[in-house]
Amino acid sequence: MLKKIFFSVFLLCNFLLYAENNIYLDYFKKVNQAELHIAKSDYKGALEIYKALFDAYPHSFYKDVHNAAICAIETKQYKDALQLSKDLVLHGYELKDFDCSGFNALKNSKKQWKQFLSDYPKLRAQYEKTLDLPLREQYLTLFRIDQKAAGNYNNVRDMDSVFYRLATSVSNLIQKRSFQHWMTKKDTINFKLLAMLRHYCGLENRIKASEAMQKDSLYINMKKNDIRILVNQALVDGLLLPEHYVAITTYSDSTNPYGETAIEIDYDSETIRPFLPIPIEKIEEVNQRRVSIGLPPVNDLTQGMINATWYKEYPFKKIKEAWLACDTCITMRDYLFVAKKIELEVKNNYEYDKGCLIIQNMTKITNIYLKGGREYQKNLIPRKKE
Repeated sequence: MLKKIFFSVFLLCNFLLYAENNIYLDYFKKVNQAELHIAKSDYKGALEIYKALFDAYPHSFYKDVHNAAICAIETKQYKDALQLSKDLVLHGYELKDFDCSGFNALKNSKKQWKQFLSDYPKLRAQYEKTLDLPLREQYLTLFRIDQKAAGNYNNVRDMDSVFYRLATSVSNLIQKRSFQHWMTKKDTINFKLLAMLRHYCGLENRIKASEAMQKDSLYINMKKNDIRILVNQALVDGLLLPEHYVAITTYSDSTNPYGETAIEIDYDSETIRPFLPIPIEKIEEVNQRRVSIGLPPVNDLTQGMINATWYKEYPFKKIKEAWLACDTCITMRDYLFVAKKIELEVKNNYEYDKGCLIIQNMTKITNIYLKGGREYQKNLIPRKKE
């Protein structure tokens, strides 16, 4: 009990220390506000926040520049949209990355788009000069080893040994060459570095949760690595998004201190809401932790983010009608298959027409709770209680 209390106090102290020293904490909080404006189609308000952030901070994340560009286009501020599109090229964008529908109005503004196409080769060359190809190859070599080990499910101890050794190499590279700005750019190396960092932190989390591993000589001899410290500093320095920080540090951690957002689809009230599937008395504490690292809290305000996703157009009526018409549906799996097919059609149409924005992506949440709708599943055979 005392150990748990000590650990909780330790975590709280870390959160307070982080909040005090994190120069990018306000940046992340302001981005959350901008995304809420976008969810309400207040593109002007969002653009004002983005522009103020870009002026105040030494660097920004490509997703925020992307969203600012779309907001500028939506408000017909094409001069700003042109400059932001140029900034996107310096964040790693290629011409193909401007193919989503949100950029169509800028392309139709022929003078601005002609200017962009004229400047593009020089901007792309300027970006490519910033790429440290030898360093990238070092990381890519480590990633290939990581992926080979990750597929070794038949021998977890060998896999963990590789993850541990790679963590030392990655840590040394970061300390020697600093944490690169890759995560702020649109760069294919991002998920590769993310995977290696996740695998080491996941290893640590599994050891912490397993008494058997703690007694195993292999894991006893694994000395603490500096990966977590380096990842914490990357977040502080604005080189890592809060959601990536959580993805790394809580990998294989069933006690995720930041909570795992879930989506509830209620067929009776025809509403969709994000929520934290934890005891109600813990929600405030978890939300405080989320805010302390720049994540948005999951509360009534977060509900507005649903309006910026395909869930806004969730086909309740069409699914209910399809359920009633399904004479072959007898299991819940049958009914879910019917719903999933209709959902996918709506989702794909939405993403093609309106999915150009890169904001809190609730569509990636896999923890889905279904509520109600039983009266439309007329042939459902109740599961036998075991």
